[in-house]
Formats: sequence, C-alpha cells, structure tokens
Amino acid sequence: MSVDVLLIPSGNAEKMRDPVLDFSRALLSIESRSVGKRGNA
Repeated sequence: MSVDVLLIPSGNAEKMRDPVLDFSRALLSIESRSVGKRGNA
C-alpha cells in the first residue's frame, strides 16, 4: 500500500514546539481513524 501526503503549512506552524512530534501524532491519528475502512487487499 502506498500513501501520498500533502503538507500545507498553517499560520500556527511557528508556534509548534516539536514539529516532528506533532506530525507523527497527526499521522497516528489519521491511521487510527482509517482502521476498519480499508478493504482487504
């Protein structure tokens, strides 16, 4: 399975303390919401 990710900076990006951690958490959140929505490949 492959995934394309499009990053769009927001005005709040400057306020991030740890952008890598925030990005990782966002990806985990997206993944957890998509569990069960994937078909069997």
